[in-house]
Amino acid sequence: MPRTSYIAGDWGPKTYAIYYTPDGQIKAHWLPHGWDTGTYKVTDDGKFCTKYGTLRNGVENCWDIYQTGPDTYEAHLPDGTIVHATHVPGNPEGF
Repeated sequence: MPRTSYIAGDWGPKTYAIYYTPDGQIKAHWLPHGWDTGTYKVTDDGKFCTKYGTLRNGVENCWDIYQTGPDTYEAHLPDGTIVHATHVPGNPEGF
């Protein structure tokens, strides 16, 4: 099922919006002005990995994801940073 994830930041609760398609594609935008596309996968050991065209210099990054509520998640990045996200079904941003 396609989903959109929102991460809060300096520009409000939807500073980052990331659209995940069922076939492993990502479309992302962040405020005030940034766009990228890429791919995602879940590894055999349960890590969530993303690889963007330009973001993070195109290097794949993997981390642990934990569901913290019906539509909320925490991503635990390798550097110890914890990112909170809210997921909604579909493509409300029109990616």
